[in-house]
Amino acid sequence: MFVVALVLAYFGRAAAQHSFLTPDYRQLLGNLLLLQDGIKPGSWFAPFMGNTPLWSLSYEWFFYMAFFPIYSLLYEREHLQKWVVLALGLAGYLAYKLVPNQISFFLMYFILWWSGVELAREYDSRGRVSWKGQAFQLAAIPLLALLWFVEVRAASATSPWDHPVLEFRHFVTTWAILVVGLVWYHFKGVGFRSLFGWARHLAPISYALYICHVPVIDLAKGIQLTGSLAWDLLWALPLVFGIAYLLELKLQPWINMRFPSAMGKAAPNGAAGKRQRTVRA
Repeated sequence: MFVVALVLAYFGRAAAQHSFLTPDYRQLLGNLLLLQDGIKPGSWFAPFMGNTPLWSLSYEWFFYMAFFPIYSLLYEREHLQKWVVLALGLAGYLAYKLVPNQISFFLMYFILWWSGVELAREYDSRGRVSWKGQAFQLAAIPLLALLWFVEVRAASATSPWDHPVLEFRHFVTTWAILVVGLVWYHFKGVGFRSLFGWARHLAPISYALYICHVPVIDLAKGIQLTGSLAWDLLWALPLVFGIAYLLELKLQPWINMRFPSAMGKAAPNGAAGKRQRTVRA
């Protein structure tokens, strides 16, 4: 689906500029290697053809790949895992100060993703989450936010979308979401289903919606069937949902069936799952 999103990004941008474009193959390779990011000091590659939501996929890829060795090597010493993640974040910050680079961003942001690991770990072991169980994350994230606040004070940028305000905002909002989530959890999630229950209908196609909506909107801007983007969205948005449906619920299941051996290695009942059940037993 990611490759399809790259193809759509090309045609969407070409339509927006009313011309066949020569792709920047360096940028394309960087996206295929999942090293793309937003435009800021130290980033190596931009999202291909202006498909800006793709910036976050490189982070997700890094987080999943980094999780495996940390979890595996420290399998018997789980209490050290979060300390390693914090150390990687601080090392990333120091390395970025010396030489701005993309890997440092991945390392710094890893602790934001890891907060979900700690929530899942406590819930899995105790059947609930608590302030005490999440105390480390609640203290560690503000530590890195403080470092970014220093960068904000030293910079002239004020827009929440510009570096380094953007990075500071990411850390602060993640911490705030964690706090609000814990408070809401202790109030038994009252009203949660009413506010967000509708999202379960979009969940099966949410990834494809995320990576494909910008190219289709670019296409609508380029074609201009009605001369008004607002009216063109009346056909562009159904097209987005149609593409997402086909990718998520038709193409991906077909690929899974075509390559069952490859998919089986990642299944919950694979070797890793058996090992975990054996250790727990």
